Amino acid sequence: MTNNFETPGLLNFSPLHNCFVLTPPKTGSRNLTRILKLFDFHSYGVDGDRFVYVHNQVSHNHTLSFMENHLDHKIMISCRNPYAIYVSMFRLKRVLDKKIRSTFNLQKEFHEFVLEYIFYDTNDPWKESFNNPYIKKLLGRKIDYRIKLENFKESIFQVPFISNSSQEMINEVGKLASERYGDHSELKMFDHARQFFPSDFKLYYNQESADLIYENFRSKFIIMDYERDSWKL
Repeated sequence: MTNNFETPGLLNFSPLHNCFVLTPPKTGSRNLTRILKLFDFHSYGVDGDRFVYVHNQVSHNHTLSFMENHLDHKIMISCRNPYAIYVSMFRLKRVLDKKIRSTFNLQKEFHEFVLEYIFYDTNDPWKESFNNPYIKKLLGRKIDYRIKLENFKESIFQVPFISNSSQEMINEVGKLASERYGDHSELKMFDHARQFFPSDFKLYYNQESADLIYENFRSKFIIMDYERDSWKL
């Protein structure tokens, strides 16, 4: 048994609901993890075509691998517009690198980040050129429950075992779903940087940077169900 609840090789699975969960980075994964704790999800590893029980806690993780017989189980995945995901990554990196200056040009700086991320700095498993086998499996299967950060509360209550739970549980889920929760915020340590980083991710894009994101991470748009033009104001 392990006490490392951040272990990336773990999956949250509920035998009761026959459902396993994928929580990619920057998709409201911590909010969803808190809710899963209420619904008989626990941490499992994967051994070929079966789950292996690890501990009774829900793990916050970004594991992408899953079992060979995944079609026998329902799947839930936390989602967010991929254009917003990469803006969030950009803001975090620029703030932590302290690359903020008075001549800051939002779209130019973001475009430079996109180029760096795609061509130099990334081992992102969602990148099209990586030909990740688990991405292929996801593309070929039904996604039962997409929990979208943009309408998190509505999405979570579209899950039958949540919406059909007791009123007490529904009230608790509603409370948790309405709270903003995370281990870090890219701006919380650098309040002075807020003036450079508007909250609307669409302001960071032009056609060229949007095309780069879409063409290099197309599978994320398909699996999470977002349109190519969803960056436009």
